[in-house]
Amino acid sequence: DVCSSDLFRRAVELKVDSIELDVQLTRDGQVAVYHDFEITPEWCRDKLGNPVAASLPLWEMDLESLQSLEIRVDRRLANKRPLSEAEKKIPSLAEVFQAIKKWDSEFSTSTLMDIEIKREDLIEKKAPSARVMVSQVISEIREHWDMKKTRIRSFDFSVLDEVRNQVPELPLAVLTYQSRVSISEIYQRFKPEVWAPHYRDLSLEKMAQAKDVGMAVDRKSTRLNSS
Repeated sequence: DVCSSDLFRRAVELKVDSIELDVQLTRDGQVAVYHDFEITPEWCRDKLGNPVAASLPLWEMDLESLQSLEIRVDRRLANKRPLSEAEKKIPSLAEVFQAIKKWDSEFSTSTLMDIEIKREDLIEKKAPSARVMVSQVISEIREHWDMKKTRIRSFDFSVLDEVRNQVPELPLAVLTYQSRVSISEIYQRFKPEVWAPHYRDLSLEKMAQAKDVGMAVDRKSTRLNSS
Protein backbone atom coordinates (compact mmCIF):
# COMPACT_ATOMS: atom_id res chain seq x y z
CA ASP A 1 0.00 0.00 0.00
CA VAL A 2 1.24 3.45 -0.86
CA CYS A 3 0.92 6.33 1.61
CA SER A 4 0.65 9.44 -0.54
CA SER A 5 0.75 13.08 0.45
CA ASP A 6 -1.70 13.71 -2.42
CA LEU A 7 -4.18 11.28 -0.90
CA PHE A 8 -3.71 12.67 2.62
CA ARG A 9 -4.32 16.20 1.39
CA ARG A 10 -7.47 15.16 -0.43
CA ALA A 11 -8.72 13.38 2.70
CA VAL A 12 -8.26 16.53 4.80
CA GLU A 13 -9.96 18.63 2.11
CA LEU A 14 -12.95 16.27 2.22
CA LYS A 15 -13.09 16.72 6.01
CA VAL A 16 -12.93 13.00 6.76
CA ASP A 17 -13.45 11.89 10.35
CA SER A 18 -9.97 10.38 10.57
CA ILE A 19 -6.95 9.29 8.56
CA GLU A 20 -5.61 5.81 9.17
CA LEU A 21 -2.01 4.96 8.36
CA ASP A 22 0.49 2.19 9.12
CA VAL A 23 3.85 2.84 10.75
CA GLN A 24 7.04 0.88 11.32
CA LEU A 25 10.44 1.60 12.81
CA THR A 26 13.61 1.94 10.75
CA ARG A 27 17.10 0.85 11.80
CA ASP A 28 17.97 4.35 13.01
CA GLY A 29 14.81 4.58 15.13
CA GLN A 30 12.74 6.71 12.79
CA VAL A 31 9.03 6.09 12.24
CA ALA A 32 8.22 5.39 8.59
CA VAL A 33 4.72 5.37 7.12
CA TYR A 34 4.46 2.17 5.09
CA HIS A 35 2.18 -0.86 5.06
CA ASP A 36 4.36 -3.83 4.09
CA PHE A 37 7.07 -5.23 6.34
CA GLU A 38 9.57 -5.40 3.46
CA ILE A 39 10.89 -3.34 0.60
CA THR A 40 10.60 -5.60 -2.43
CA PRO A 41 11.80 -5.63 -6.06
CA GLU A 42 8.18 -5.77 -7.21
CA TRP A 43 7.35 -2.40 -5.65
CA CYS A 44 10.59 -0.46 -5.09
CA ARG A 45 13.11 1.03 -7.50
CA ASP A 46 16.41 2.83 -7.09
CA LYS A 47 17.08 6.30 -8.50
CA LEU A 48 17.90 4.81 -11.90
CA GLY A 49 14.56 3.05 -12.03
CA ASN A 50 15.96 -0.42 -11.44
CA PRO A 51 14.26 -2.86 -9.04
CA VAL A 52 15.98 -3.18 -5.68
CA ALA A 53 18.29 -6.18 -5.61
CA ALA A 54 16.38 -8.15 -2.99
CA SER A 55 13.60 -7.90 -0.43
CA LEU A 56 14.70 -6.22 2.80
CA PRO A 57 12.83 -5.56 6.07
CA LEU A 58 12.21 -1.90 6.80
CA TRP A 59 13.80 -2.31 10.23
CA GLU A 60 17.12 -3.19 8.54
CA MET A 61 17.20 0.15 6.65
CA ASP A 62 17.77 3.66 7.90
CA LEU A 63 15.30 6.37 6.93
CA GLU A 64 17.66 8.12 4.50
CA SER A 65 18.23 4.91 2.54
CA LEU A 66 14.53 4.13 2.59
CA GLN A 67 13.63 7.55 1.24
CA SER A 68 16.22 7.30 -1.53
CA LEU A 69 14.04 4.61 -3.12
CA GLU A 70 10.97 5.14 -5.26
CA ILE A 71 7.78 3.20 -4.92
CA ARG A 72 6.83 2.00 -8.39
CA VAL A 73 4.00 -0.12 -9.67
CA ASP A 74 5.34 -3.33 -11.19
CA ARG A 75 5.21 -3.05 -14.98
CA ARG A 76 3.52 -6.47 -15.06
CA LEU A 77 0.53 -5.04 -13.25
CA ALA A 78 -1.01 -3.40 -16.27
CA ASN A 79 -4.25 -2.61 -14.49
CA LYS A 80 -2.49 -0.39 -11.93
CA ARG A 81 -2.23 3.34 -12.55
CA PRO A 82 1.17 5.04 -12.54
CA LEU A 83 2.10 6.93 -9.39
CA SER A 84 2.55 10.66 -9.09
CA GLU A 85 5.91 12.02 -7.94
CA ALA A 86 4.47 12.69 -4.47
CA GLU A 87 3.40 9.07 -4.16
CA LYS A 88 6.85 7.65 -4.90
CA LYS A 89 8.48 8.63 -1.61
CA ILE A 90 7.99 6.77 1.66
CA PRO A 91 7.25 9.51 4.21
CA SER A 92 8.21 9.64 7.85
CA LEU A 93 5.48 10.03 10.44
CA ALA A 94 6.85 13.45 11.35
CA GLU A 95 6.56 14.58 7.71
CA VAL A 96 2.96 13.42 7.56
CA PHE A 97 2.12 15.20 10.82
CA GLN A 98 3.65 18.44 9.57
CA ALA A 99 1.72 18.23 6.31
CA ILE A 100 -1.60 17.43 8.00
CA LYS A 101 -1.14 20.42 10.33
CA LYS A 102 -0.69 22.65 7.29
CA TRP A 103 -3.77 21.27 5.53
CA ASP A 104 -5.87 21.38 8.69
CA SER A 105 -5.12 25.08 8.84
CA GLU A 106 -5.80 25.54 5.12
CA PHE A 107 -9.16 23.74 5.17
CA SER A 108 -10.24 24.66 8.74
CA THR A 109 -10.38 21.05 9.86
CA SER A 110 -9.19 19.08 12.89
CA THR A 111 -8.10 15.64 11.68
CA LEU A 112 -7.93 12.61 13.94
CA MET A 113 -4.85 10.50 13.15
CA ASP A 114 -5.54 6.78 13.52
CA ILE A 115 -2.12 5.15 13.66
CA GLU A 116 -1.64 1.41 13.23
CA ILE A 117 1.63 0.21 14.74
CA LYS A 118 2.85 -2.79 12.79
CA ARG A 119 5.33 -5.12 14.48
CA GLU A 120 7.25 -8.08 13.07
CA ASP A 121 9.15 -9.44 16.06
CA LEU A 122 6.44 -12.04 16.52
CA ILE A 123 8.21 -13.88 13.68
CA GLU A 124 11.58 -12.13 13.61
CA LYS A 125 13.24 -11.56 16.98
CA LYS A 126 15.75 -9.05 15.61
CA ALA A 127 12.95 -6.61 14.82
CA PRO A 128 12.19 -3.73 17.21
CA SER A 129 10.27 -4.66 20.34
CA ALA A 130 6.78 -3.42 21.14
CA ARG A 131 8.19 -1.24 23.92
CA VAL A 132 10.69 0.47 21.62
CA MET A 133 8.19 0.97 18.80
CA VAL A 134 5.50 2.43 21.02
CA SER A 135 7.97 4.70 22.79
CA GLN A 136 9.21 6.17 19.50
CA VAL A 137 5.73 6.64 18.05
CA ILE A 138 4.58 8.38 21.23
CA SER A 139 7.65 10.61 21.09
CA GLU A 140 6.78 11.63 17.49
CA ILE A 141 3.18 12.37 18.45
CA ARG A 142 4.27 14.55 21.37
CA GLU A 143 6.82 16.46 19.30
CA HIS A 144 4.95 16.90 16.02
CA TRP A 145 1.25 16.32 16.62
CA ASP A 146 -1.42 16.36 19.37
CA MET A 147 -2.20 13.48 21.72
CA LYS A 148 -5.84 14.61 21.82
CA LYS A 149 -6.11 14.10 18.04
CA THR A 150 -4.60 10.60 18.00
CA ARG A 151 -5.77 7.01 18.28
CA ILE A 152 -3.47 3.99 18.21
CA ARG A 153 -4.55 0.68 16.69
CA SER A 154 -2.86 -2.68 16.28
CA PHE A 155 -3.45 -6.39 15.78
CA ASP A 156 -0.60 -6.97 18.21
CA PHE A 157 -1.84 -7.07 21.80
CA SER A 158 1.68 -6.49 23.15
CA VAL A 159 1.71 -3.15 21.31
CA LEU A 160 -1.62 -2.20 22.84
CA ASP A 161 -0.39 -3.26 26.28
CA GLU A 162 2.61 -0.97 25.85
CA VAL A 163 0.44 1.96 24.84
CA ARG A 164 -1.67 1.44 27.94
CA ASN A 165 1.50 1.26 30.07
CA GLN A 166 3.16 4.32 28.54
CA VAL A 167 0.16 6.59 27.90
CA PRO A 168 -2.92 5.20 29.69
CA GLU A 169 -5.21 7.96 28.47
CA LEU A 170 -4.51 7.50 24.75
CA PRO A 171 -7.53 6.11 22.83
CA LEU A 172 -7.12 2.63 21.35
CA ALA A 173 -8.61 0.57 18.56
CA VAL A 174 -8.20 -3.20 18.82
CA LEU A 175 -7.83 -5.00 15.49
CA THR A 176 -8.60 -8.71 15.35
CA TYR A 177 -8.24 -11.45 12.76
CA GLN A 178 -9.83 -14.82 13.50
CA SER A 179 -9.35 -14.07 17.18
CA ARG A 180 -10.47 -16.41 19.96
CA VAL A 181 -10.43 -13.61 22.52
CA SER A 182 -13.91 -12.60 23.66
CA ILE A 183 -15.33 -9.08 23.49
CA SER A 184 -15.43 -8.90 27.29
CA GLU A 185 -11.75 -9.92 27.51
CA ILE A 186 -10.77 -7.29 24.95
CA TYR A 187 -12.69 -4.61 26.83
CA GLN A 188 -11.36 -5.57 30.25
CA ARG A 189 -7.78 -5.63 29.03
CA PHE A 190 -7.65 -2.47 26.93
CA LYS A 191 -10.81 -0.38 27.46
CA PRO A 192 -10.66 0.55 23.77
CA GLU A 193 -12.86 3.07 21.99
CA VAL A 194 -13.05 0.91 18.89
CA TRP A 195 -13.06 -2.75 17.95
CA ALA A 196 -11.99 -3.27 14.31
CA PRO A 197 -12.54 -6.94 13.43
CA HIS A 198 -11.87 -8.86 10.25
CA TYR A 199 -15.21 -9.94 8.82
CA ARG A 200 -14.54 -13.52 9.97
CA ASP A 201 -14.59 -12.21 13.56
CA LEU A 202 -17.78 -10.26 13.07
CA SER A 203 -21.25 -11.37 14.10
CA LEU A 204 -24.46 -9.71 15.22
CA GLU A 205 -23.96 -11.12 18.71
CA LYS A 206 -20.45 -9.73 19.02
CA MET A 207 -21.54 -6.35 17.68
CA ALA A 208 -24.24 -6.24 20.36
CA GLN A 209 -21.69 -7.18 23.04
CA ALA A 210 -19.35 -4.41 21.86
CA LYS A 211 -22.20 -1.90 21.94
CA ASP A 212 -23.14 -2.97 25.47
CA VAL A 213 -19.66 -2.10 26.79
CA GLY A 214 -19.45 1.13 24.78
CA MET A 215 -17.08 0.05 22.00
CA ALA A 216 -17.69 1.34 18.49
CA VAL A 217 -17.34 -1.31 15.78
CA ASP A 218 -15.19 -0.39 12.78
CA ARG A 219 -16.56 -2.80 10.19
CA LYS A 220 -14.24 -3.63 7.31
CA SER A 221 -16.85 -5.82 5.62
CA THR A 222 -20.62 -5.98 5.48
CA ARG A 223 -20.60 -9.77 5.63
CA LEU A 224 -22.16 -10.82 8.93
CA ASN A 225 -22.42 -14.17 10.62
CA SER A 226 -25.51 -14.79 12.72
CA SER A 227 -23.49 -16.37 15.52
